[in-house]
Amino acid sequence: QWGLVHEALNERSLLLKLIPDLVKPVPILLPVFKSDKRPPWLVRTGLFFYDLLAGDGLLPSATSIVKEDIHHYAPYLSKEKIERDMKCAFLYYDAQMLDDVIARLVAFAARKLGATFEENTTVTKIEKKENHFEVTLQKNKVEQKITAKHVVNATGAWANKNLIHWGFVPNRVCLLNLGSHLVFNKEVTPNIDINSCAGSLIQEPDGRVVFFIPWWDRWLMGTT
Repeated sequence: QWGLVHEALNERSLLLKLIPDLVKPVPILLPVFKSDKRPPWLVRTGLFFYDLLAGDGLLPSATSIVKEDIHHYAPYLSKEKIERDMKCAFLYYDAQMLDDVIARLVAFAARKLGATFEENTTVTKIEKKENHFEVTLQKNKVEQKITAKHVVNATGAWANKNLIHWGFVPNRVCLLNLGSHLVFNKEVTPNIDINSCAGSLIQEPDGRVVFFIPWWDRWLMGTT
């Protein structure tokens, strides 16, 4: 999905430039172990194209890391496992953002330009009229009807479920893909400065990738 990745990387660069207080660079380590299904050349090739699509994305390019330096970037990884099982490692940069804060900033900016928005509100019904939509909103058990020329169903994996609920037939397949994310306090890695660490992407024996990354003074672990 070259186009999707290119668009996302352009947006990442724009956010890093416009709101650096809410979007920050994060170094991420990609160790390659002997048991991994993806060989080092394949990981390096992927990182090359990732950098190519990013262009001048305001972040350093991917690089190889020798074993001796891995503990500097990821002191939480087992030294024994690194020495015994690791082939090599790569370091690349991504960015993380406070997406809920950014969404609120966008909403307030839109309000200044004349828009309105409601939170904690359910869209219970959408009816297609001749040249507009009639939308029924419910908040605190109180219903309100509004009209709109367009309705944007930006609900991710729940998009089709909403369309069916509103009586529309979806024209694209959309599956609900579940992942698990765990947030840990920084004390789970004692005597380690979380803010100076890189994150890690670890390949599991079944082919999945699990990440462990600093997350605003905590640790975030989960499946991609």
